[in-house]
Amino acid sequence: IFDIKYWFFNPRLGLNYDYNENLNLYGFVALSSREPRMHNLYRAEDSYFGAKPQFEFKQDISGNVLYDFSKPIAKPERMLDIEVGCNLNLFEIVETNLNLFFMDYTDELVKTGRLDIFGNPIEENVPKSRHIGAEIQLNWKVIDNQYGRVDLSCNATISRNRIVDYNFLDYQDSIISFKDNPISGFPDFMSNFRISYTYRNAYVSLLGQYVGGFRTDNYGDLLTNSQRLINHLQYLGDYYNDNRIDPYFVMNLDAGYTFKNLLLAKELRIQLQIKNILNRLYAAGGEGKEFFPAAERSFFLGFELGL
Repeated sequence: IFDIKYWFFNPRLGLNYDYNENLNLYGFVALSSREPRMHNLYRAEDSYFGAKPQFEFKQDISGNVLYDFSKPIAKPERMLDIEVGCNLNLFEIVETNLNLFFMDYTDELVKTGRLDIFGNPIEENVPKSRHIGAEIQLNWKVIDNQYGRVDLSCNATISRNRIVDYNFLDYQDSIISFKDNPISGFPDFMSNFRISYTYRNAYVSLLGQYVGGFRTDNYGDLLTNSQRLINHLQYLGDYYNDNRIDPYFVMNLDAGYTFKNLLLAKELRIQLQIKNILNRLYAAGGEGKEFFPAAERSFFLGFELGL
């Protein structure tokens, strides 16, 4: 039983300026903190199988393990967040948003690419890490007349997600610097687009998603060009030479029709979804040497009845 108290002061200072009815500018600076998740402290659901509390401990002369429940291993995350951006509305047809962000983390909890004995991802604090990038969003009302409405929306994120300071200790207690390595699970580029058509009670939309390549761990290129890291992983019997998820592009289709005043029902909505309509074969994620394939083309048919 443990009771950990966290005290945070999370100030935020922002400025919002309406240049005119079509252009808005904004910016803010914020300091924020977040406590570790419960599973970072103790996976109680796995205790029967041997999961241990993640706190500092020592052994007494009898060999009993004594945990210090006031000293969790996982530290709270702290972040300095600076963002500026603008919103632009053109003729009530096109809406755009541009947002620039600078997120400087202290003790960010990131996935390591390792799994515990139960298959759960292991996270740890990185002393210093940084996320810098830009987000852009566009909504365009292409057509809106008696023949229906066509909308186009798209967004993209370009970012650089890197470790600023982290010293990894190998099995000989030698330091391997992870400085400038990419943070696991963060692609440097992502984008989405959706085009939809609506006519009376019918609609259909096509969604495309592109995800750039990203790493399954924090080793970066050291996994293949650092002999010390290779020796360390071979010593643990856990060496692998591929830690990159390749970029992928996937498309989904969504369509539906709503019947009004049908017999005793006010409306009946039928919806069809087709996921991965191009039937791409790709890995959607991974942890270390484990890669998780995405589903192939799949169909979903749903009904919603309103009485």
